[in-house]
Amino acid sequence: MDEFLPQEDGPPTPFANLREKDGKCSEALGLENVPTSLLIDGQSKVLSVHVGFEGESTGQALRKEIEGVLAAARK
Repeated sequence: MDEFLPQEDGPPTPFANLREKDGKCSEALGLENVPTSLLIDGQSKVLSVHVGFEGESTGQALRKEIEGVLAAARK
């Protein structure tokens, strides 16, 4: 996991990075790969799951999806 996260002296990520110690959450959600990104709304509903990282295109896809969710919530 450390290879995907910025170093202490590097810039922070613009999103929460959560890691679990015992694997119970991953097991309950059926998550098997790192990294896995979950988009969760204000009611704790999982809106989408993205597995893996393919560089800038992954970031762009996540940003587009998040912006869409935020725009819909503002209506």
